[in-house]
Amino acid sequence: ASGWTEGLLRRADALREAETRTILRSQYCKAVTSGLYICTVTLATFAVYAVRFFRRAPPLDVGDVASLIALLNALRQVVGFALAYFMMAYPELLVALDRMQRFLELRETPLRGESEQSGGALLRCAAASFAWPSPLGETKQEAAVSGLSLEVRAGEVVAVAGPVASGKSSLLLAVL
Repeated sequence: ASGWTEGLLRRADALREAETRTILRSQYCKAVTSGLYICTVTLATFAVYAVRFFRRAPPLDVGDVASLIALLNALRQVVGFALAYFMMAYPELLVALDRMQRFLELRETPLRGESEQSGGALLRCAAASFAWPSPLGETKQEAAVSGLSLEVRAGEVVAVAGPVASGKSSLLLAVL
């Protein structure tokens, strides 16, 4: 292995650890929002009746109860879906924004020349597949990236984007 490979692998491991922490935070948020979804109506109902009890308000009639149930169910929808979606997507949004910011702040690297043999392409893959080595020594392993066709020409800027565990890191490590 060349001298830069170990440093690159250490950096990739550090990025994976940071990504794992972000995914764990996202899972905690999902758990909290699931709990809120289940408890919203009960907690809101308790709060309404507690306020009415301590203020010594008259009993509710059937119309008030029906309106209250409709409002509480609407609250449940807002808390259960909109807030849940926001809380699940927010950690991933922060990671993506941080990565884009760091990328945009990089200094441009001058081109060192264009390969004449590849027709100007600095990188070309045709129906390529990449897999991680198996830590258990298994002979059959599932490809992290499969069927990838890609051509990057000199001077092009390419962004690799996708959801968590879609193979972005695998592709970049395979190319390097």
